[in-house]
Amino acid sequence: MSSQNIPAELHPAVVASFLQYLIPPVQLPPHLISPALRQRHHFLQIDPLDNLADYLTWPSPDQPRIVDLLTSLRADDADLSICYTGDQESNYAHAHVCSSPVRLVFQWDPYDAAWKYHNAGLMPFPQSSSQRVGEIASHDKEEAAYWDAYGQDEHHDDGEHHAPVHDGHAHNEDAYWAQYANVHGSGDSTIPSPVPEKRRPAAHHEPTVVHVPSHAQDLSDRLLALSSRLESLPPISDVVEDTPTFELALSDSDSSLSPSSEEPVKVESWLHADNETALRDSIRGLYMLWRSSRTHRKEPATDEQFLSIVRDAIQEI
Repeated sequence: MSSQNIPAELHPAVVASFLQYLIPPVQLPPHLISPALRQRHHFLQIDPLDNLADYLTWPSPDQPRIVDLLTSLRADDADLSICYTGDQESNYAHAHVCSSPVRLVFQWDPYDAAWKYHNAGLMPFPQSSSQRVGEIASHDKEEAAYWDAYGQDEHHDDGEHHAPVHDGHAHNEDAYWAQYANVHGSGDSTIPSPVPEKRRPAAHHEPTVVHVPSHAQDLSDRLLALSSRLESLPPISDVVEDTPTFELALSDSDSSLSPSSEEPVKVESWLHADNETALRDSIRGLYMLWRSSRTHRKEPATDEQFLSIVRDAIQEI
């Protein structure tokens, strides 16, 4: 408990001031009511003329009897017996009017440094009550010290004693589960199976990377690559000579279908036509690429210029 929250003793004049408004029952001044009870009146719209029981006390099984005893008190009842209870949040003073079995409960308001009416109950006093207000302050300090020491011991143990045990336990547990991650096999097998390889999903596709090089540099690279490939290829005549001749002989029964069935059919012309087609496609592609690069740079692109480049390239072979 902070020094600002240490309450003073309940003076009998505070009780007498409260009894003046209680008999006959009228609306209590706000400065005599505890903040909690005042909020209850405000939010529930409690009026003493409509509901005196809820206005003076908090709900309890003995609420009707308590209200009857309160209304029967006299304003000049000065014979009081006072005890105190409290904790780290709130402190209470219990004032017993000796002529009645009812006790008035006041709550200490640290902001106003004053006792304010809070509730009413029946005797006896709570078992944890003390006759001196200083005793509840010392009790709060002892309780706070107890819980503070408990927290410090627990933190201290976690740092020095529990941490190594926890680390060892965690290590053993990780090692235990790791053996199931590394060893796979059937229940009746003593030889572990190999770790299954990770497979990509069926719908997985490698992203296609599209490279867009510069026109000028790409054209020169392609021309150099084409010239190197042409150098590595054998002459077309050699290819034709090395290619075996396939003769298709027709049977006598099929002689009627072809008048020239007696002569063998050769495929040299087919291979030659395929090579020329591939060459024409390559030249056409290079030409379109060269022309596109020249157009992009806003330079003239004529057929004669392209043919001149091709001638120079062939002469360098």
